[in-house]
Amino acid sequence: MTLDEYIQRLRECFLENESDRYAAHTQSREFLLEMARDQRILHEIIKKNLSNLQFLQKTRHYSTLAMTIHEDSEFSVMLNIYPPLPDRRSDTSFQSVHHHGNLILTSVAAFGPGYSSLLFKRGFQIDPDTGQTLMELEKEYQNKLYDVGFVDANQPHIVFYPSDFSGTYALWSDYKKSTKDVAKRLGIVRKLKKPLSKIVTMLGLGRLLGLNTVRYFDFYPDNGKLIAMKEREAYIAEGSNENFLQNIFCFVQKTGFTDDAFIQDLIGKQEVPAEAKHFMRMLLRGETIVDSFFEGHIDVPKVNLRKIEVLSVVK
Repeated sequence: MTLDEYIQRLRECFLENESDRYAAHTQSREFLLEMARDQRILHEIIKKNLSNLQFLQKTRHYSTLAMTIHEDSEFSVMLNIYPPLPDRRSDTSFQSVHHHGNLILTSVAAFGPGYSSLLFKRGFQIDPDTGQTLMELEKEYQNKLYDVGFVDANQPHIVFYPSDFSGTYALWSDYKKSTKDVAKRLGIVRKLKKPLSKIVTMLGLGRLLGLNTVRYFDFYPDNGKLIAMKEREAYIAEGSNENFLQNIFCFVQKTGFTDDAFIQDLIGKQEVPAEAKHFMRMLLRGETIVDSFFEGHIDVPKVNLRKIEVLSVVK
């Protein structure tokens, strides 16, 4: 099947299970797994994103990378790309212990050695005065090639950098159909996301609209205790467009992408940025494109955590 045909199958899963998002995710697993096993789909996703001028103009605003596969009012599918750290150690997280609020996630490892992860039980307890959190480990696992994973709504977890570039297909949706789906169809949330979120928070309308208010979504170890952040702390520094492109094309090269005619066609387009054309020519010449980690995304307090630190503060 083509990528469009797989997206249609996923759409049918959600249409057939309109009132049960969990059933839709369960039914979607087989199609995500088929996508992961077919490298042509991975290369089709690469072509779709490299053909997008806005994608080629992005900066390195986050330590991990992503390519959009599909988005609509019911669900979204992304190719999440996990680069290795410069020293290749695989016990450091790219984000704090966190959960996704009302979102549920099904993922399939599609490329590379994969990451290790800790998944915690739902129902954690936060002391509102101190932020101290009691959390229990559910499982520790390695996301090996073609493994299927699931993270429930409000379920904390933490992901550690892999030893080399890895990619997963991530299917996202709300855990149940909500007013937010209608708002998305009207284009309200997408166009006014930040100001709208602030307004509905002040008016106490977040729950009514089904919007995720990012409060106490993140946790970090401190002096032998797990502490909840009231507000998310993440990456502040932003890398360059060149750094983003270098890592994207490093990943593309590692996947064995060989559609030279497609790359030649992109190089011939005036609107394609010169920096992108530089890496495209390297790809055509068979020159090795090395990964390059942005220094501002290394050793960020409360974000880049060691596995042993996290395990020491949970049950």
